[in-house]
Amino acid sequence: MNYVKLDSPDQVNSLRLALLHTLDGARAQLKQLAEPFTPEVFMKLRFEQPFSSPLAQAFGRQAGDTMNLIEFMNQAYTYLTGLAAISYLMRTRSTDNQYILYRSTYRGHDFESIEGRLIAEVFASTASDTNRRLKQDIDRIKYLSNREKFIFFCSPSPKTKVRIPPSISVFHATPELVISGADDAFSQVVN
Repeated sequence: MNYVKLDSPDQVNSLRLALLHTLDGARAQLKQLAEPFTPEVFMKLRFEQPFSSPLAQAFGRQAGDTMNLIEFMNQAYTYLTGLAAISYLMRTRSTDNQYILYRSTYRGHDFESIEGRLIAEVFASTASDTNRRLKQDIDRIKYLSNREKFIFFCSPSPKTKVRIPPSISVFHATPELVISGADDAFSQVVN
């Protein structure tokens, strides 16, 4: 299955807690890989694939989807950001309170409302402009009509040089707020 339906804040929080539990398990794997420390540890972390997909069970998959540490961290923080975004929207909107969160490898948007009126792209990075990610997400959704368009991103700073079109709402949260599940994690980015 390439998606999971989210109907309530409790369901979103349960998925977030499951993801945090997966991160805790990865910490133990990381410790095991790094002891004893040798220069080969970095090679193992980059090229071996001992980590399971962060939300494999939620998407009805077994732990067969394995990846290296970098891929695992990218997926984990993107999912945490997406779950925080869905929670934010459920709290702040009177409509579109059911969402579909797609697998990170699914072609299409990261999540959307069940009714399809709202779409969102999500990412986590060291900065909004890293790998031109914010610009690419804006370009991907700016011409879609009859839909509310959102981009949620997680990074240490909300600063961006990218011009945000008025038809797209962009929100930022710090990694600390995303991982904590804080209700006020996101703030709108304007330029």
